[in-house]
Amino acid sequence: MTGTQWLRSLIAGLLFVLVGVSHAWAQSGLPVLVNQGTDFQWTIFPVERPSSAEQFYNYSAIDYQSRTFLEVPRQSSLFFYRDLTTQKLALVIIHNAPNTGPGGQASLDFQGIPSGAQVTLKDDPNDAYSFNPPTAHFDWTWTTGHTDGVVINDLPDSGTITITPSFGPGISRWYLLTQKTSTSPVERVPLVSMGTPIIIQIGKTAENYSPLKGGQPPIVTPGAITAEFDCNSFGTLYALVPSRFDASHSQATTPKFQWDFDGDGKYDISSDSPIIIYAFPHSGSYNVALLVTDATGRTSTKTCALDVLENQSTAVRSISTPEVKPDSIFRVTLDIKVQVASNGLGVEESLPKGWTPEPVMNDGGVFKYNPDSGQTQWVFPTLLKTGETRRIIYDVRVPSADKLQPPSLPATFMITGHIESVSPAYDLPTLGEDHVQAVTCLSMPVIFSHMDPVTDEVDLRGSEIISQEQAARAIAFWQSEEPVPCACNNSITTPELDHVIRHYLLKLPVDQALPEPTSDQSAQAESVTRTIITPLPGMQVYVGSEAEGGNVFQVELKVTALKDLTGLIVTEKFYEGWKVQPLSLNGAVYKMKTREIYFPMLIPAGKSQKIVYQVTVPTDGPTGAMFLMGSSDSWLTTYVSPIKGDNQVILTQCLSLPLAFAKIDTETRKINLKLDNLINREQESLAFQYWLEDDPVPGTCGQKLDLETLKHITAYLVTQKPVEK
Repeated sequence: MTGTQWLRSLIAGLLFVLVGVSHAWAQSGLPVLVNQGTDFQWTIFPVERPSSAEQFYNYSAIDYQSRTFLEVPRQSSLFFYRDLTTQKLALVIIHNAPNTGPGGQASLDFQGIPSGAQVTLKDDPNDAYSFNPPTAHFDWTWTTGHTDGVVINDLPDSGTITITPSFGPGISRWYLLTQKTSTSPVERVPLVSMGTPIIIQIGKTAENYSPLKGGQPPIVTPGAITAEFDCNSFGTLYALVPSRFDASHSQATTPKFQWDFDGDGKYDISSDSPIIIYAFPHSGSYNVALLVTDATGRTSTKTCALDVLENQSTAVRSISTPEVKPDSIFRVTLDIKVQVASNGLGVEESLPKGWTPEPVMNDGGVFKYNPDSGQTQWVFPTLLKTGETRRIIYDVRVPSADKLQPPSLPATFMITGHIESVSPAYDLPTLGEDHVQAVTCLSMPVIFSHMDPVTDEVDLRGSEIISQEQAARAIAFWQSEEPVPCACNNSITTPELDHVIRHYLLKLPVDQALPEPTSDQSAQAESVTRTIITPLPGMQVYVGSEAEGGNVFQVELKVTALKDLTGLIVTEKFYEGWKVQPLSLNGAVYKMKTREIYFPMLIPAGKSQKIVYQVTVPTDGPTGAMFLMGSSDSWLTTYVSPIKGDNQVILTQCLSLPLAFAKIDTETRKINLKLDNLINREQESLAFQYWLEDDPVPGTCGQKLDLETLKHITAYLVTQKPVEK
């Protein structure tokens, strides 16, 4: 997108805001009926703006992202769009959100595309697609922090289109967007299936549906619902030993599974997956209940009585990293606790083929390794008393890439083991962590948690907690865009930095997933307000040649946390050639190339953070109204928020005559923007000379002073009011 195109898009958006303030939009009232299988039926209405669908999509070929402010991380959105200026109707699809969410893949097959429809915008034109009405096929692949999508324009106000989806990694939900009335906000309606085709009927609506009365279209009643899991499939259950609970034989449409393991009537675990892993904390008898809820809110339950035995001893495994590279070394720790005095206690570990153990600490055990079978053993030759603990530490060397089985990466490798005793006799599985993923390129959180902040060497045997020094190195790599060690020559992106910093702030090991927000993600988490300070009144910035340094202004951004806020990213868009220099960041960090400001800190709810930067405008560029566009994004919300407050400056080469005399140095007769906006006696006298001599006034593009303007200048002197324009 060129600078001119960007400016036009921005002006169109601002016109929309101004129009929206003065009067409500005209509402076409065009309904669109969407069906998915037998379980879902909904009426949606187009999103309407006085600009084209392409302008609304706001695609930038610089950073390959849409900027509608309706995008949601890890979700796909489908909606119709009405251009109120031309009345053109378009179908818009957007995957993921700018600067958030992982990379992903999606494909859509279309049937029933009307003749005359055309693709007018393709987010990332390099992605494969075919468009031959009445059929079309789109394949999208996007990288971390980017979007993908399409605009299909020139659609008629009637017709039927069928879309068959196929979503890969990176998309977890699929939504419809609708704007019901001329004054209502855009709403999100979740589709009930990620794989079932949807049938779109333009110009149709559900029977007896009136959006103006707030009604909702009917949901078709699905089939039977039953909760089911096998009570006899567990064998012997031991405390602390994970067991697999499988409810996949339950029947429900878009089911939600909830489990109550302690029989208190409160559900401990909720999941969209029918299979979970759970370990009972203590021995005893448990009444385990399963609650299944379908898309309509109907429920079914099943309860099983299970007996859990006490462990005689436990061995808990900790692995120093969730990821490894070929030819790397990582560390395994076994913490052993003896619950019952035991003779002949032994621990056995089974490593993947070709992976070699190197003992670091045996703690009284006798070590033995069989390279043929991969079995690694420790035997304690003495009686271990009740309550006694031992710790075994060993390193594991990963074979080279050509010797890995399987050789293709990424691949997950398991470490299994058990603890056994001769007297009393027992044999129990080792608890704790049991797998690592072999990859070609390590992820950024893993790299920086194991990086020496002085040498930048990565040692996977270290802690999985990111230190302050390691977080600082991640920020330095982000700002410089230098390749990160062990990352396949890649630099760290903003979303990756956010993951690193959040792990650091939460003191969370990198093998544990970052917590999702528990509050309503649709509620705003932060408010960012921009204040622009220009050297001239009326938001003017002087770019004439008579005054050095007049082409500089300052911007203050005030961030207010509406919730406890971590990992905030603020992005400002500027015109080509504009230079930005941070003046006061207060702990935030600035990336010059992408104009991103990152806050690697916790901002408590109700607290504010201010940053100030200076902007230098080229003196040989265009003049007139120039607009600043910016947004903020945090992991607490599912949308990107536009920056509020001041959003424009006026670039001028020609000062007004009163303002020129307020800024003129009476000795040098040159413009000095450091002077205030008040007219003094010497400046008024100089104005009389210019009037008498009929000479052009400096800084005014050759304007000459007339008698009426001279009277105004004298009035400014007498009243001592500042010149305002």
